[in-house]
Amino acid sequence: MAARDTGGGSARLVLTEEERAVILRELDLTGESTLGLGVLVEGADVPRDVTLRTFPATVVEQIPKLRDYMFVTAEDRLAIVEQRGSKMQLVIVGRR
Repeated sequence: MAARDTGGGSARLVLTEEERAVILRELDLTGESTLGLGVLVEGADVPRDVTLRTFPATVVEQIPKLRDYMFVTAEDRLAIVEQRGSKMQLVIVGRR
């Protein structure tokens, strides 16, 4: 289940395999090229010129904890970012 960081910071986002499957099913990961984005990895800073998108209602209804997150896709990867944050919290790799 969802593990939480009990240190002073915000909790780390953890998704179950089922939640990841919902995201992969509902979103198109064939987004932009990572050229200019750098590698999408957890903990990396989100470049300033990247446009973050909100999760569609169909995803938020099934995974309510994503309400406070946004995402960017590139080359079969999806990086999830806290709305008020600047770091990639979680990266999901799609299946080719």
